Amino acid sequence: MSILESIGGTIDLISSLGRVKNPALAFRFSVEVDGISDGVFSECSGLSITRNVEKFFVGGINHYQEQLPGQIEYQNITLKQGVFPAASGMWKWFSKNMDKSSFNVERKNITVILYGFSTTPYVPYTIERWEVEDAFPVKWDISGFKSDSNEIVIETLEIAHRGFNLSITPKRSEIDITQVSRIPEGTGFSLS
Repeated sequence: MSILESIGGTIDLISSLGRVKNPALAFRFSVEVDGISDGVFSECSGLSITRNVEKFFVGGINHYQEQLPGQIEYQNITLKQGVFPAASGMWKWFSKNMDKSSFNVERKNITVILYGFSTTPYVPYTIERWEVEDAFPVKWDISGFKSDSNEIVIETLEIAHRGFNLSITPKRSEIDITQVSRIPEGTGFSLS
């Protein structure tokens, strides 16, 4: 019997105060580029940080290796969305940066926002915000076309950046529900 089955098969977590807490759902997010939401994204991945470790041996010590903290490395962020009839803002941004004669790229700040919902009243609120600094596109891709398929055509943009900061909002019990910022029109939720 798994732990989940032994507690009744629920994913609800009980806080120390006896209140039920649920983990955030992955489809409740939005992406803003320089404060503007440019369409609905079906996927956002790559919010990842790795600290490299410098390993070396010390003479005469054979039972372990010294490990020192090294540089921080950020993974590229990948955004995916369905292709719409109008020209994509993602393509326009990428194509502006294709000038091979210049190292000057148009950098933008990106915000990825994860939302939660209060149950009474049913209002969205921000759980976490990732503020991505000085981002610029490095790869644009479009899914393949197949005559025997009815799948949505997906546009993918890979973005390099200088790093990001995470800001965590107050606990749900500390949020004044009348002051909660609503999810902006035209942003929001995954199409997947």
